[in-house]
Amino acid sequence: MLEFHLGSGPDGRAAAARLIGITNGMDVQVVWPMTVKEVIHPWFLEKSKALIDSQGRLVGESWDYSTEPLYAAWKMKKLGHNEVMRWQKGGPKERLYASLTDPMHPYHFFRMTPKTASIGTFVGYAERLTIGDDEGPFGEPYPGRSLMPSGGRLNKELMTLIQRNLERHLAGRGKRLGDVRSNL
Repeated sequence: MLEFHLGSGPDGRAAAARLIGITNGMDVQVVWPMTVKEVIHPWFLEKSKALIDSQGRLVGESWDYSTEPLYAAWKMKKLGHNEVMRWQKGGPKERLYASLTDPMHPYHFFRMTPKTASIGTFVGYAERLTIGDDEGPFGEPYPGRSLMPSGGRLNKELMTLIQRNLERHLAGRGKRLGDVRSNL
């Protein structure tokens, strides 16, 4: 399983409130589920698709099969394409991509608690693909590749979307979002 985990430890409610900028006394237990369902989960699905479709460029990587020429040749012959992290585009054997981009896919993982949200895939080999300390089917080493849309610019984008969503909901209640300080 590969998992994108948001949340915190013992002081989870307070930390989640700080994370999303709640300083106006509004209960984070009201806001967190709404935020995860309306912003975080859809954002993860969209950015996972963009990450794989961009072949890693979304997070500053450039995926290719330069260290795996035998695998690349075999995949091109078998499938007619060499897109990394894709298999049978749109077909029944496309598990990894579909599980990271389709919330209804049987291998998609989504769990929310009052303190955390976990989103990812149950595809067994996904984590191994991110590490890259192994050999592929033809004995060639493969590099680890990021499968989670995370990092400076993306984290800031997510926080901005969360704050805008909260501002919209709070404005409807005659409240406003408190000052937010973020280390992102």
